[in-house]
Amino acid sequence: MPEEKVFDGPNLEVIAPPKGDLPQAVETHNAFELGVKLKDLLTGFTGIAVLRVKNKHSGDRYGVQPPMNKKEEIPDLKTFDEEDLVQIDPPPAPKKKETAPRPPNGPHDHNTAIAR
Repeated sequence: MPEEKVFDGPNLEVIAPPKGDLPQAVETHNAFELGVKLKDLLTGFTGIAVLRVKNKHSGDRYGVQPPMNKKEEIPDLKTFDEEDLVQIDPPPAPKKKETAPRPPNGPHDHNTAIAR
């Protein structure tokens, strides 16, 4: 099999429409935003999410960039399966609980007298 190649979207040009009998890729939500600090639960590896790879036939992967080493060299990023990652910084926002709607502010079923 030939080696895979990765290209930036703006550098590509559509030269033929896709065949009609090909199944369409299902769009998935992004589990993490790029720029957040992630930790791989299997290895303990931590770093910043700098790459998201959306796969058509398998789970999505994230490229995680570790900090600069003591020699001030930037280590290679590592990619991990989305399911094995957890966001550690900033902590994910807590999910809002569904609450019953509150009545609007102001008078309710009574009149308010204002003295001048």
